[in-house]
Amino acid sequence: MFMKESSVHVIEIGKERLDEAVEILTLAFENDPTSQYFFSDHDRPLINMVRELYRYICERQLAYDYPILGSLNNDRLSGVACVQPPGVKAQPNLKPEQYEKRFGSLIGRNALNRMMKHHKVTSTHLPDKLCYYLVALGVHPDEQGQGYGRALLDAVHDIVDLDADSIGTSLDTTNPVNAPMYEHFRFQVIAEDNVDNALDVWIMFRLNRATTECDALSQI
Repeated sequence: MFMKESSVHVIEIGKERLDEAVEILTLAFENDPTSQYFFSDHDRPLINMVRELYRYICERQLAYDYPILGSLNNDRLSGVACVQPPGVKAQPNLKPEQYEKRFGSLIGRNALNRMMKHHKVTSTHLPDKLCYYLVALGVHPDEQGQGYGRALLDAVHDIVDLDADSIGTSLDTTNPVNAPMYEHFRFQVIAEDNVDNALDVWIMFRLNRATTECDALSQI
């Protein structure tokens, strides 16, 4: 177990808290610009589609044995972060295309096409496989600003900084208020772009403390 500032603990989440983690991310990202872009014209309620998205992400994290971190106050989950390590692991229980097929059938062709456009734009700018990728970090709307997100980022940085095979952490965000927040945690904007003339996106990178800037620039 990770332990951070007063009363905030960070744990790694398993299947037993999957539903709880999905709900935290759903509430955190219900009104995010990316969610609006993906699902704004869907015939199902937006929150239902966002829940499907983060269930897909969390189930995929667990199947690949990629970390899902949770910040707790007492035993209540308040924030969640999904992290993808460098490299690609084999998926033990379900082939990736099965995930894509099931998820695609749930969200529909229009939303799936938008997700592919978003991925195409962001993947153009994201650093290579030597980086960890912060897939998602969300805090329950009623508990934001209380240190749960900071504790999660600190835990992510602890993992990344101890990995000699990684040069740092990358992420992308479509919420303009997020970029300054991540800059506070040593992330830098390395690219700005637009998806489908409808969604602005910021690609950010944080250097591993053990990596020099010269080394990183030669590998990004």
